[in-house]
Amino acid sequence: MHLRLLLCSFFSVIQVFTGLAQQAVAPAAKFSFDQGAAKNEITGAEIKAVGVTLTDDRFGNPASAYYFHGTPGSYVNLGTDSRLKPRNGTISLWFKMDNLMYAGRGYDGNPIIITKTHGGGDFHEAYSLTCDFTSRRLSTVSARVVPGDSIQAGVRTKKPIQLTRWYHAVVCYNDSIISMYLDGELQNTVSKNFRTTFLAGDSVILGHSANIKNARFFNGAIDDIEIYDRVLTQQEITALYEASDPNRSHGIIRALVAIVACAVIIVMLMLLLLKREKIKNRKQRQVYEMEMQVMKAQMNPHFIFNAMNSVQQFILANDNDNAYKYLIKFSRLLRMILESNHEEHISLEHEIEILTRYIEIEALRFDKSFSYEIVTDADLSISGIRIPQMLIQPIVENAIWHGLLPKHEDRSLSIRFERLDNKLLSCVIEDNGVGRSDRTAEQVISKRRSLAINFIHHRLELMKKEWRRNYGIEIIDKTDGRAASAGTKVVIKLPILN
Repeated sequence: MHLRLLLCSFFSVIQVFTGLAQQAVAPAAKFSFDQGAAKNEITGAEIKAVGVTLTDDRFGNPASAYYFHGTPGSYVNLGTDSRLKPRNGTISLWFKMDNLMYAGRGYDGNPIIITKTHGGGDFHEAYSLTCDFTSRRLSTVSARVVPGDSIQAGVRTKKPIQLTRWYHAVVCYNDSIISMYLDGELQNTVSKNFRTTFLAGDSVILGHSANIKNARFFNGAIDDIEIYDRVLTQQEITALYEASDPNRSHGIIRALVAIVACAVIIVMLMLLLLKREKIKNRKQRQVYEMEMQVMKAQMNPHFIFNAMNSVQQFILANDNDNAYKYLIKFSRLLRMILESNHEEHISLEHEIEILTRYIEIEALRFDKSFSYEIVTDADLSISGIRIPQMLIQPIVENAIWHGLLPKHEDRSLSIRFERLDNKLLSCVIEDNGVGRSDRTAEQVISKRRSLAINFIHHRLELMKKEWRRNYGIEIIDKTDGRAASAGTKVVIKLPILN
C-alpha cells in the first residue's frame, strides 16, 4: 500500500516537471554551447566554430559560451537551415562585449549576429544585431532590395551599452514591424511593412559581418542563442531574461528524482525485511517486534512525502537557491535515517541530532519564522541511552505545522528530555501555537493530519505489552490567564534501553 503511494508521488513529481517543460516556449533552433556543444540542440545539426574559444557563461559555468577575438578568423557559422530564417521570428541571445573593434572597413559597427537578404554590399541584412562603435548603442536592421529601390527598417537601444557586462538582446520582426528588447525592456518598435526574405544558401554568422565591402568583427562572448518562428510576447521575453541557471535547475531535478528513487528502495527493502520477520515469527515477542517494524515502515514514507512536498513547492515557486539548500540538508537527514534504519533503537544523542536537522530544514522552508530549543537534563548521558526511533519527530512536525504556523508572530518550540527512573525517559514537546481550541484529543487524533499520533500510540501500546511498563503519550491544552488557548504540550514516556 505504502509502496504504491510512494510510486504515485514519484510519478506525480515527474508529471509536474514534464508539464512545466511543455508549457515553456519552444524554439525552432537553440544553441547553448554548454561544454562546447557545437550543434543546434533542436535539430542536432552541427555548426562550424572557427578561431573561437570556450569561456564562462553569465552564471560562471565554465566552458559554456563562445569567445570571439575580434579578428577575421574568429567567427561561428550556425548553418543555412531554413529554421534559422523564419519569415516572422524572434532572435534571442546573450552577449558580453569586451572591446570596441575599429579594425576592418565599411559601416561603423561590430556584428554580433547577421544573415543576408542578398549578396550585395549595402542594404543586405535580412536580420542583424550590431553594436555601433561610435555611439556604443546596439542596433538591429532588416532590409529588402526591390527593383529600383532599397528598403530598410531598424531599431537602436535607448542608451549605450557597457563593456565587459552580459546583456540579453531580443529582436522581433514580421511583415509589419521590427522591435528590439534589451534585458527584458522594450527599446522601440518601428514600422517595417515588407516581407523579410533570405539569400538562398547564405549562413547565419556570429561575430563577423561576412561581407567584403563592410568587413567588421566582434570581440567578446556570445551565448544561449534561441530562434523562434513567431514574435514572442513581452511576458515570454521577460521569462527568457529572468531564466535561472539551467545547470543548477537540472541538478536540483536530478537530485529530487534520486531522493524519490531512494525512498522507493527504502520502502521495498523494509517491506522485504518485514516479510522475513513474519516467516521467523515463532514467539510472541517476535510478533510484537514485527508489528513495531510495520509502524516504523509507515512513519518513514510519511516523513519522506512531507519533505518531498517542501522541495517541490520551492521548485514550483522558482526558488532554486532555497530548494538547493533544502535538498542538501534533507539529504544529510535522510542519510542519518538510513544509517539507523537497520536498528530498532538509537542513542538519544543520535535522536537529538536527527530532530535538530529536521527542525533546521523546516525553519528554512518557513523562513526562520519560529525559534526553538532542545534541552536535556544535566545528568543524562545522551550517548549511553538508547530509545525507540521515529517516535518524537512526528510530534515535533505536528507542533510546527498545526500549532506554530497558523500563528502570526512570537512562535517558539521547546523539546525537553529528562529521566524519570532507570528505565523510563520523559520527552516534553511544547509550543505556544494556536492550540486545539475546543476539540478533544480523540477528535484531533482521528483527523488524517494527526495520523502519525495513531502510529505512536500503537507502538507504545506494543512496548507496554512487551516490557510491561507504563509507556504512553499525553496531550495537554495550555491556556493563559483568560482561559484562552496558549499552545499545546505533549508528554511522551519512553523506555530507556541501555
